[in-house]
Amino acid sequence: MNVDQGIWIFGYGSLVWRPDFPYTDKLPSYIKGWKRRFWQGSTDHRGIPEAPGRVVTLIEKENAITWGIAYRVAPENRDKESYLLYLREAILKGLSTYLYHTLMLSQ
Repeated sequence: MNVDQGIWIFGYGSLVWRPDFPYTDKLPSYIKGWKRRFWQGSTDHRGIPEAPGRVVTLIEKENAITWGIAYRVAPENRDKESYLLYLREAILKGLSTYLYHTLMLSQ
């Protein structure tokens, strides 16, 4: 993909229904080799320290397919929105961040 055209961000959890960033296009999509699980504990917007709420995370699993939504972010918004998304998903929630080199879009 040519980065001059922007970037694609894959949403598999809350980004599916609340992307919170400007996008120019969205498509149903999937990634291979990853499985969605509610294994991540969270107290920032659900749950309490003694009983964390569950939020979705991805685990590697051979032959798995996880469906979601791919959002195209315009080149002029790429850096800002990538940083804000990193803050939202990695820093504020304490989640691991994965860089996906391949995004398989559904036909």
